[in-house]
Amino acid sequence: GTHSSLVQPETLELRLIRLQANPVIDEISLAAQCVKRLMDLINEVDYSKAYCCCLIRMGRLTELAGSYADAILFFNAALEVAEYAGYWKLNAIALMESGELARKQGRLDAAEAYQKLAIEIGKNQDFNRECADALNNLANVMIEMGNLEHAEQLLNESLTLAEHMNETRLEGHIYNNLGVVFCIRGSFNSAISEFMRALPKRDQSNDELGLAETYHNLGLAYMDLGNYTRAMQYTEKALETAQRLKNHSQELNVMTTRTELIYMADDLDYALTMAEQLALKQDQVGDRPGMAEVTTLKGKILLGKGLIEKAENSLKHALNIFESLGMIPGQADALKFLGLCLIKKGIPDKARDILQKSKELFTSLGNPDECARVDSIIQGLPLN
Repeated sequence: GTHSSLVQPETLELRLIRLQANPVIDEISLAAQCVKRLMDLINEVDYSKAYCCCLIRMGRLTELAGSYADAILFFNAALEVAEYAGYWKLNAIALMESGELARKQGRLDAAEAYQKLAIEIGKNQDFNRECADALNNLANVMIEMGNLEHAEQLLNESLTLAEHMNETRLEGHIYNNLGVVFCIRGSFNSAISEFMRALPKRDQSNDELGLAETYHNLGLAYMDLGNYTRAMQYTEKALETAQRLKNHSQELNVMTTRTELIYMADDLDYALTMAEQLALKQDQVGDRPGMAEVTTLKGKILLGKGLIEKAENSLKHALNIFESLGMIPGQADALKFLGLCLIKKGIPDKARDILQKSKELFTSLGNPDECARVDSIIQGLPLN
């Protein structure tokens, strides 16, 4: 039988026609032609399986191009076909892709649900590779939720499976994510060690996008250590790789870090211009976590320029986004700088309350250094 009514090919075809005119990724045009050709081969024996694979591929391509709404359409269509036809492995893959996209959009509850379903399929069907992937992806979600202990448990479980299967690419992902856990805890030297373990794995598996991600994370870690020269070197390598791969989402995130390094170098005017441009682009893409990060940075820059009211508004906006997404690390950072704004405004009592919340969140993340910094600010406030 056909599945054309199930996945609404007319809607998909309109999307594909539009995507063929999109110059962001050349491969989209070819992939679109493949899917359209498959639509014409409904009566072939293995049509639905091939069709499902192409839908997943199209979802990945449109996600890389920064068209998240289109990617959701393709992944949802793939899920319908896979579930309808009983293709459990493709179902798990489509669930993982949907979950990763939901995470990038900041829909963490949905991301968690997708990955847990994929893990369930993986375990029930003995799909060790898919199970290990989904465990790693779920760890990503837990990291953004601030549940670092659970994230570490998931990563170790995934690593055991990956090592048993000799899955070098996945090992690179896991070591990278373990580094992120250490970064959030403020253990930057340990984080760098994990990122350095990830690099050769990603190089051996020709995972160029993964290399860009780890270069970016190394840039962040060195920035937090105050080694701005090394931080900029890795950030530039990440940016060059993301641009060569035409990964718009990764490019914007790296540009935010590059802008923060410019801010650290005290070029506040240029940094502010860049932050404002990046905020517009993140809004267009629909990357709410990225939007919150760059809006926090904008608030820091405005605070540095002495524009306290604007800084406060920017940081409140970022905090609202982080709270709506359930992203604890971002909340802790935004609250810290919002407290500094209130000190500048001469409202120490309110600043103390805000900073106390920041300290509590940093404590929950297991970051004693940030807790000490925030506590030092609190101790310096005048008593009632």
